[in-house]
Amino acid sequence: MIELLRRAAEQSVDLDAVVSTHGTSTFGRLLEQAECAAANLAARGITRIAILDDDPAHVIALYAGSSLAGVEACIYPLAATEEAVAEYRERFDHEHLASSRPNLIALGAIDSDELLVDTGAPRIAEVPAAAPLLVMTTGTTSGRPRAVRHDWDRILLASQSIERTPEQRWLLAYGLNQFGGLQILIHVLAAQAALIVGASYQPRDGLAAMRAHGVTHASGTPTFWRFLLAELRGDGGPVPQLKQVTLSGEAIPETLLPQIRETFPAARISQIYAATEFGGAITVRDGVAGLPTSFLETDA
Repeated sequence: MIELLRRAAEQSVDLDAVVSTHGTSTFGRLLEQAECAAANLAARGITRIAILDDDPAHVIALYAGSSLAGVEACIYPLAATEEAVAEYRERFDHEHLASSRPNLIALGAIDSDELLVDTGAPRIAEVPAAAPLLVMTTGTTSGRPRAVRHDWDRILLASQSIERTPEQRWLLAYGLNQFGGLQILIHVLAAQAALIVGASYQPRDGLAAMRAHGVTHASGTPTFWRFLLAELRGDGGPVPQLKQVTLSGEAIPETLLPQIRETFPAARISQIYAATEFGGAITVRDGVAGLPTSFLETDA
């Protein structure tokens, strides 16, 4: 992941990388914070770390920095309570936690700000041969989240075909702890586009962010899109001029796709089939719910 960020900073150093209620970070600033995080993680001898920070730019910098340091990072959900965090740390054997929350810092978590600044620790130039990451599942099957160990090299394979499109502005409608959020993050970094993060991941806040920041591309669950369409019908405000609508994470009701086409006539609609355990599998763009039967007749 650090290689994506380094390339973006080289080609688009002053362009907006992340826009949220916490402010705006450029690719150059993200890279500087990531390089500092890698140096500080290595200086502290940390090999595995959990991340729970309310600022998405901090999370991305820590994620990229951990990949440079060869540290296995795991992002916890923002909704996690103090009790849930304690349970995650015990279950996933996370001795170290980076956070922006005073209550967690008081309980021994590392203040994210301490990792994201230059403390004089030696910078790391070479990207490690292997860099793991731990991605939490949604818990919808087992009743509580599990975690899946991946390697950055495999997760980033799909980014090799992504072209630079800095004019795109992508809404983040998944948590960065989710595989869907990770996929959006990778795409945005590879495209050197801007990641727009609303006040929450709720459809109402997502719609507000779309309108305020000129979002052109958005990916969300069918539930997210159903509620966002309801918000549009209810408030009578301007319809975002989307060029791309992506759905994933749930079964897609057949009635939803025509509603999306009618509301966003200029948008390409994609359905993504994926899972935290093995990554993205199939993309469908025929505008019909479900998989085409032709998929059963190929050797793909």
